[in-house]
Amino acid sequence: MKTNDKVETAIVALLHHSSVDQLTFAKVAREAGVHWTTVKRYFGSKETMHERVRAAEGSQHLGTKGRLLAAAKQVFKQRGYDKATLNDISSEAKLTKGAIYWYFDSKDDVFLALMDLVLTDLLRGIPEMVEQVFEQPDPEKALKAMVKHEFQRCVDDPPTLLYEFVSRRRDERVKQQLDGSFAMLFTGTEEVMRALQKRGKVSEQVDARQAAITLHALMNGTILMWAVAPESVSLFDLADTVATTMVNTMIKQ
Repeated sequence: MKTNDKVETAIVALLHHSSVDQLTFAKVAREAGVHWTTVKRYFGSKETMHERVRAAEGSQHLGTKGRLLAAAKQVFKQRGYDKATLNDISSEAKLTKGAIYWYFDSKDDVFLALMDLVLTDLLRGIPEMVEQVFEQPDPEKALKAMVKHEFQRCVDDPPTLLYEFVSRRRDERVKQQLDGSFAMLFTGTEEVMRALQKRGKVSEQVDARQAAITLHALMNGTILMWAVAPESVSLFDLADTVATTMVNTMIKQ
């Protein structure tokens, strides 16, 4: 998906629960999975962003594709893939069904485009955050803060769609999308680990690839257990343990 599509889709999603005046470069960037400077380059200034969004709202031209994907996100989260229909999506977006066929051939195509958007959002910036954590004077303290931040994101916006994607992994195109996204995540984190090893921040005895996968397995596995059994699993009670386990594995060898 092109950067401008991601930015416009992010704005549509944010406008579901925020006013135009509450939009900031940072908020749009987080939602779009891009750096805030990318949003700044796109609009120039916050005032220009607000003016363009208001004008687009009034003229009903606020990124039709973005509106459709934002609507699809809500529909798939609420109804699941099997029960969701293109009529549901067009109704949620307040557009005609024909608008969907201008951009997508089928419900599958909408689903795959949404996967790309959501996985980018879920996985964005994690390797960079890991690098920043291990550069801190007290990496264990910094890692605990990072883990709690990521857990809070899940509480605020449960990764329901990720589970929907995984449940459809038997579909070859979904499988390829998931495999590709997570392979990039693991490779990006592995590269960070190798760079940290060269700087003496992570033990050279650690296998960088395995450490990268273990880090994400600890995070995502804990989140999955919480999603399955929220009454038995407290994310925030486990945050310190998850962080300490990571540090013991990667530094204290």
